[in-house]
Amino acid sequence: SLKGIGTNLLAARLKRMEQDDLIECRSVESSYGTYHLTEFGLNLEPMILEFIRWGFGLKRGQKDYHHQHDWDLLALKAAFRPELSHPTEVITVGFTKPEFVWVSAGRGEFKFGFEDAHHCDVMVDSSMQRYHQAPDRVRIRGSKRKLATFGKAFKLTH
Repeated sequence: SLKGIGTNLLAARLKRMEQDDLIECRSVESSYGTYHLTEFGLNLEPMILEFIRWGFGLKRGQKDYHHQHDWDLLALKAAFRPELSHPTEVITVGFTKPEFVWVSAGRGEFKFGFEDAHHCDVMVDSSMQRYHQAPDRVRIRGSKRKLATFGKAFKLTH
């Protein structure tokens, strides 16, 4: 299950998205399947990312603004600019909070995952939001040059 949503509600939403041809379930060796976007779902992704870009900063700083860490990866993907990423080097950065996640950017590609950190070029001991707000106040392990190169691939606009 996912944090913040009951299993019955999650199952109902996944079933609805399957019926609407947005996702498909692929069986794996365990008793659980994995969900993937269909071609139709993939075609909607650029529009959703554009809505996120449009929304950057609209509520930030207002009294009723509340940051939700669960959306950080999608926001980061929306901020990714392939043309700004390093042309020959892929750099992987791990963020340790609230839960571990790694993000790779380079050669025009953006990827992320949740498994172990052995392949990270840089580890950031904070959340993406805290690093974005105060990069000098978080512990970084690895090359700061690579982290700076990684950061150039993202542009927040609104």
